[in-house]
Amino acid sequence: MAIQQSSTDEASRRIEIAFPQGFAAAAATPAACSPDQEAQRACPESSRIGAASATTGFGSFNGGVYFGGPAGAHRRLIVFLSNGVFLFDRTLDGALADTGSGLVETFDNLADQPMQAFNLSLEGGPRSLVLSPSACGDYTFIGRFVSQSGVSAQSSAGVKILGCAEGSPSLAGVSLLPPRLALGQGATLSFTLSEPAAVTVALLRRGKPLPGSARTVAGRAGANSVPGIGHEARRAGVYPVEVRATDS
Repeated sequence: MAIQQSSTDEASRRIEIAFPQGFAAAAATPAACSPDQEAQRACPESSRIGAASATTGFGSFNGGVYFGGPAGAHRRLIVFLSNGVFLFDRTLDGALADTGSGLVETFDNLADQPMQAFNLSLEGGPRSLVLSPSACGDYTFIGRFVSQSGVSAQSSAGVKILGCAEGSPSLAGVSLLPPRLALGQGATLSFTLSEPAAVTVALLRRGKPLPGSARTVAGRAGANSVPGIGHEARRAGVYPVEVRATDS
């Protein structure tokens, strides 16, 4: 994420970046930086999820982005910025949330100091909080900004996803919540599809589908959810869930 503004523009109080449909929150998350570690600006390397930089009237700032753990319905992002002078050190408090219509990254209650440039880069791989779409193509991010006096502005930026395999659907971002259930209850299966496909879901017992548990739903390209997974189980135990996507 890269944001630039004129030195004459009013400082932003709130920055909100809306991800396009198809981007999904990763099911697994890295280790979280504790409140004590955050207060000391000493988050462990295992919680680092990216890097950040900013240019202000006080010079250039650089630092890391750390995972602050879950906080209600969102995941916290902690950004430490420093220009080498302790008095000017800054901490930005961010949030990544799934609104139901897509992921939104927000930085709120920003200081009243214009930033000519702000760059935030999130890592991929096992520390990634966001999964890119399985479907190739052009996607558009929407940036929404609110100034210190409450004036709103909006801009957009495009990104192209390349390197997708052709001819078959692919699944990504598969997760099951809650992971533990009482007998008779069901969980919600979430996943992202690269293209429309018939999705078959089955509860397994000793490697075979549990009788009555298999079902097929019409999946759409992008984010999908299937409720009621697991309610067929009649005995306590661990039941793997098999998910298959088949195109026409």
